[in-house]
Amino acid sequence: MPKINFMREFVKLYDNTEIPGLFACWCGLAGLSCAIGRKLWIDMDIFNVFPNLFVVLVASSGRCRKSSAIGVIESILNQLEPRPNIVAQKLTQEGLIDTLRVVQTNDESHFLRETCVGFAIVDELSTFINRNAIEHDLDALLIQLFDCKSSFVYRTRGRGAETITNGCLGLLGGTTIDTIRRCLSEEAITGGLVSRIIFVYNTQIPSPVARPISTDEKKEVRGIVIKELQRIQTYEGVVSLTPEAWKKYEEIYNEFYTNTPYKMYDNPYLSGYASRRNVHLLKVAMLLAVSKGSPFLIDVEEVTGAEKLLSMSEGFMPMLMNFITSSEVGRLTYQVLDVIRTDPGITRIKLLNQFIHKADYNKISDVLQTLVHGGLIKPVSTGSDIILSPTTG
Repeated sequence: MPKINFMREFVKLYDNTEIPGLFACWCGLAGLSCAIGRKLWIDMDIFNVFPNLFVVLVASSGRCRKSSAIGVIESILNQLEPRPNIVAQKLTQEGLIDTLRVVQTNDESHFLRETCVGFAIVDELSTFINRNAIEHDLDALLIQLFDCKSSFVYRTRGRGAETITNGCLGLLGGTTIDTIRRCLSEEAITGGLVSRIIFVYNTQIPSPVARPISTDEKKEVRGIVIKELQRIQTYEGVVSLTPEAWKKYEEIYNEFYTNTPYKMYDNPYLSGYASRRNVHLLKVAMLLAVSKGSPFLIDVEEVTGAEKLLSMSEGFMPMLMNFITSSEVGRLTYQVLDVIRTDPGITRIKLLNQFIHKADYNKISDVLQTLVHGGLIKPVSTGSDIILSPTTG
């Protein structure tokens, strides 16, 4: 019987919906990471790489069905047995620690061993990570949990020092470009939290699907996906790379190090991600190997696939970092650019109407001139109006 490729089957659940394929793919990877937790790892000598991910889907409000995309994998995870430790959307640091802390009682090999493993599912990122939470040091705790330290001490405001053992947290969330600045501050970037998040940005407006239909085929696929994820939960051990995969990984690492796209190493807001990019690549490659039924051995195909997926999200990162750290005028500029990228070919009049509550005619005109001079949009006159289209992205 041929092996089942989890990802290939999972994305079929999004057929005939308005959810982009890229969102479907990252929801599947996030679901795999939730099922595995910290039970698989790559030994990198001085540290281990676990397959947990922080994934945030980004799109304009009301487009691309971010919550629906997240809901598909959430409903599947809730049907697994044992059910993964799904974290509530809004918690204090103490509440998060208490929710994650579990003592193993049904596993003879790890009887009474305490773990702090969980997965946060947040339809809107700002309900879980926001400036108030960051001011109360939630970002510091999230960083430690993402890094899956075997043991660390975290000082809470209410209970003092807490020792966390075998920690691991994954996250799947959604947000809009307008909301990101409310979630994240410049401190979250320079402090390291943002460098651990993979932002998956979609600018393409999906074709309308008024009535998604649950077919017998989809129901069968759903059963296959649940059964496969149930089996994947049992995997545990060290993951290796084939010699060819290590060679490919080193080629990618060296190329990125010497010819970093978007000058990431030179950008104080992107250098953290650039230095951690190899870890993201190994995490995704591990999950792709698990998906195809080879949980303990990563081949060239998985390394190449991980590189492709990361590259697709990285083009959005300079814009995102600039948006978070920019002035009011800068934020307006990126909001206008996002609308044009989302609705290529939008008329100047339609654009002005969308921003009439945020800025006057002169401000929007200045923003459009800035984007034109920056080579980011291309205006085409039709006589009665001007058509605006993005040059990139």
